[in-house]
Amino acid sequence: MSTISTLFSRREFLRASVCLGSLATPFLIPASALGKDGNIAPSNRITLGFAGVGMMNRGHLAGTLSFEDVQVTAIADADQWRRETNRQTVETRYAERKANGQFKGCDIYSGFHEMLSRTDIDGIVMALGEQWHGIGVMMCAQAGKHVYVEKPNSYTITEALGSIEAVRRYGIIAQVGYQQRSWANFVYACQVVRNGALGKIRNVYIIHSNPSVESDLPAEPTPPTLDWNTWLGAAPWRPFNHRLHYLGNPLNVVPWSFCKDLGLGGLGSGASHAFDVVHWGLGCDQSGPLEIIPRESGQVPYLTFKYPNDITLQVLNGRLDPKVHEIPKNFDPITSIQPFGAVFVGDNGWLHVGRRGYLKASPAELAKDRPSRFEGHKSHVRNWLDSIRLRRRPACDIEIGSHSTIAAILGNIACWLKRPLKWDPIKNEFQNDDEANRLRSRALREPWTV
Repeated sequence: MSTISTLFSRREFLRASVCLGSLATPFLIPASALGKDGNIAPSNRITLGFAGVGMMNRGHLAGTLSFEDVQVTAIADADQWRRETNRQTVETRYAERKANGQFKGCDIYSGFHEMLSRTDIDGIVMALGEQWHGIGVMMCAQAGKHVYVEKPNSYTITEALGSIEAVRRYGIIAQVGYQQRSWANFVYACQVVRNGALGKIRNVYIIHSNPSVESDLPAEPTPPTLDWNTWLGAAPWRPFNHRLHYLGNPLNVVPWSFCKDLGLGGLGSGASHAFDVVHWGLGCDQSGPLEIIPRESGQVPYLTFKYPNDITLQVLNGRLDPKVHEIPKNFDPITSIQPFGAVFVGDNGWLHVGRRGYLKASPAELAKDRPSRFEGHKSHVRNWLDSIRLRRRPACDIEIGSHSTIAAILGNIACWLKRPLKWDPIKNEFQNDDEANRLRSRALREPWTV
């Protein structure tokens, strides 16, 4: 197992080796090996494997390759084109740093689990799909690998809770890809809400309300360059269809999310970001809603969540509807609710936060000191890497991210059952509802177990 503690033992070993060997061969050790001339010594680098290199992880990979204190040593993807293309990206980038312009040293695998036995890998950056994420985090933890996992970080509630338990038991550093936790305008906005500047919060609005649905896509020939069985992981077996996985160069982020066997729909791929912001602002990072009411029940016009302290959250299609909602003072109803952001409405005003530095509020002075568009816009992966070095919990620790993901799962379950559900966020179970409680987990397809 190679964790941050052994990074330091490697460094000490290198120094000892240098001292012993310098008497005989004082000029054979390059400055880069000693961490001189602005170089990071290999013993101080965090070594990473990348699991799944679609659209999201290609972005993470590009950013990570700019970090001098990190070495990417492995790529895993069930798609041959993706793993080979991204290995070339890694080796080309590292070759640019070499005097001879050559570098070989990034291995490739079909399945990420093949990387876990390697003692020279400290952490895994995982963007496989929610059918893999919860199980994958537990497997990484058991192997002693730190993990950055994309959202939603689980397909089921049981897997989300199991991820928390495994991370704590094995002492790894786990970051969930709700990257707005590292962006200054969201930090500022949630501080305003938490500090009580809006007064008592009454209503919160977000978007992306669609759950995943049953899908009976026709079978297509499985491409010979795709390990379809590994791509499916522990999800129920189903034949290949290109709508679930675009072979080669990815066309979008999560094409499978609409399919109930594999994903959590817009609630998982979009609204879970917003749930994370809402939980952050409301101060319920380790909690969640008390009731979930789907519009299919006929009781509400939009998917509705009831939170403690009489706070109502509605998941809208795009904007507030004057026919349904009481429009807050100074809020223009034609305003589209920001994707992945939220509108908080309190007794003393409202605040609307979103990406690209978006932040508006009433009274306006609540936003007068807000950061400029990209001021304080930090790398979420960098935050994770720094947390590994400092042995601290990252900005979106696994427990925080899991409760944001659980909110999206709860929304899906309510929509699937088409009726209101009472949820106990302490016991993590539905109240007096065996049918709903059975949906907290699902059987894993062999041979995958945790």
